[in-house]
Amino acid sequence: MLRFRDQIEAYIYNKLPSRNILIHSHERCRVHDISTFHGPPFSIPNSLFLKYFSKRVQAWTKMERDEICSSQVSHILPVSKRVGEELLNLHPELENKNIVVAYPGTGPTTYHSEILSPTSKSTKENTLKCVFIGKEWKRKGLERAIDIVKNYPTAASLDIFGVSEKELPKFARNSNQIRALGWQHAIPWKNYSVLIHPAKNEPFGMAISEARANGLAVLTSDQVGSVELGYTHLIAVPSSAPINSWIQGLKTLEHSLPCSSETLWTWEDLAQLHANRIYPDALYLKYRKQNPVMDPKNWTAR
Repeated sequence: MLRFRDQIEAYIYNKLPSRNILIHSHERCRVHDISTFHGPPFSIPNSLFLKYFSKRVQAWTKMERDEICSSQVSHILPVSKRVGEELLNLHPELENKNIVVAYPGTGPTTYHSEILSPTSKSTKENTLKCVFIGKEWKRKGLERAIDIVKNYPTAASLDIFGVSEKELPKFARNSNQIRALGWQHAIPWKNYSVLIHPAKNEPFGMAISEARANGLAVLTSDQVGSVELGYTHLIAVPSSAPINSWIQGLKTLEHSLPCSSETLWTWEDLAQLHANRIYPDALYLKYRKQNPVMDPKNWTAR
């Protein structure tokens, strides 16, 4: 990443010396005016040794600060309010920046035919069919999702996308209720009724907005950014809640099935946010910085 950053900076300063443009990035660079911040902030280890002697920790900490705190950066676009709050807590100097939440969008609903391995015994017609999506399964709460399904008082199954059978926790292997399907080109949403996403820390959670767009109910934790959009047929349980609270939430959702599809924020909405607010504001601030004495009549970009 450091080499990439050096090459980007060399290119920008050699090819675009006047900088009469806006640069919008989501990389750990220092030449942009706007930065979209997709992930959780870099977590500094509690270990004093790692904090002060790990080159990796020092490099990523500095690159994150450079990305969002450099003087030319006018706008930070976290993908949720929770990410914005985390950034402010870690970097109080960002109070002088424009922080605008820019939720990722959801496209048109898409339905795919059956693409899975043969149906297991657990997926008979009267079974509540649940799905879990995510390769980073520990952070996304797969073990909790499995516990919910295995302890559910009526028949329930869980299909897991992004995780292979070998990667499953040992207690979940060779279960009629659980199938690990690995990576797939697309999710066959119509095969499921509920998405279970008990993430410990999820900046946004595209799986949730896509699940609702395709008519699934959602059981998730309160540590997920997309919850902020206010979806119906979604229950957000405190991440530290006991298993009974999660099971009760799933029961409530089951009683509401089937539920309609819902799209609250599209890619078009995100594009309009940039075109109508973020880019004009950034251009204005950039122009004012380059021209401290300015006649407002000459400003027509708005």
